[in-house]
Amino acid sequence: NNDMNMVALNGEEEAYSLIENELDIKPLRLGYMPIDMKFYEVQTGEGYVTVIFRYGDDFVYLVESKYGKEVSYNYKSDTIAEEEHDVYNKWLRKSLKIKKETLTNKKEAFETSVITDGACYRLLGIVEEEAFQKMVEELSF
Repeated sequence: NNDMNMVALNGEEEAYSLIENELDIKPLRLGYMPIDMKFYEVQTGEGYVTVIFRYGDDFVYLVESKYGKEVSYNYKSDTIAEEEHDVYNKWLRKSLKIKKETLTNKKEAFETSVITDGACYRLLGIVEEEAFQKMVEELSF
């Protein structure tokens, strides 16, 4: 869709500064990234910024929005099964719900969201469960 702009940045640190400046919210940062996961690009839209990471042939999206509600971004059409479990994040001092979707191509997509101080943050993508869980545990401001 047309309201997305590509922003050329060198890495996630610049993306976090952009989030702070553009959206005036605290950027939620990834404290852990799997070794093969690399910063890919940033997209900005009306009231949100998406930091995109490349992971093998797949992508992981960190969506940060200044609205206290979720911007929908899902793989629904391809979902075979869904399950959820909670993971405790000691930095945020809260339990985050991880939703797992098994896609028709047998890949597994994971998603979690944090809504705090009138801002909404979502982490989603196709990645191993263990890696995603560790990413969720290490999210921090």
